[in-house]
Amino acid sequence: KCFTMITRFMLIRHGQSESNLNNFFAGQTDVPLTEQGRKQGIATGEFLKNEHVDAVYSSDLSRAYDTACYAAEHHGLEVVKSTGLREICGGRWEGRSYPDIKETFPETYNTWVTNIGLTACEDGECVQQVGERFYAEMERIAKANEGKSIIIGTHALALRAFITIVKGIPFEKMHTELPWVSNASVTYVEYENGTFTVTYYGYDEHLKNAGLATVLRAKA
Repeated sequence: KCFTMITRFMLIRHGQSESNLNNFFAGQTDVPLTEQGRKQGIATGEFLKNEHVDAVYSSDLSRAYDTACYAAEHHGLEVVKSTGLREICGGRWEGRSYPDIKETFPETYNTWVTNIGLTACEDGECVQQVGERFYAEMERIAKANEGKSIIIGTHALALRAFITIVKGIPFEKMHTELPWVSNASVTYVEYENGTFTVTYYGYDEHLKNAGLATVLRAKA
């Protein structure tokens, strides 16, 4: 019988960003955290400081990287940057306000609002591609860190698309079966025998208790 070890992941969605606050689509555009976002990152770092952590990986986009750094510094660890953990590439949506996207790409935007899992951004990625890219990178990290405990700094849609695959939810049901997680929330995932299992999706009680909980709200 093969002896396998469980690899534990704590996936942190980045704190509130300038794009979250100002209602525009960032995608892979590098936008900073807001002051609120930094407070959320600090709170989540504090929340995770007593966890055993062996390594920290993050999207190379600063909003995710900076959030991960708040957690990493409690453990004396460097944050390893990974483009595989990035947010969706929005193509022609990048950097545009949601009202502008709605006006310029009405059909695609309507899909985003009514059935997000089936969205394909003009000249960018579709949501399923994001999930598959993220899944492959998570598998690579898991195999390189067997039996370890890892923090991952990432983004709302990328995380949601990955968990959709892990839970075996069809992408056309992602909209109703898997909500957004709040900024700087923690999603717990385990990897064993080639399989990911979600143990908690979007834990944010530490943020609610501090009056710091915010959720993405795009308004067109």
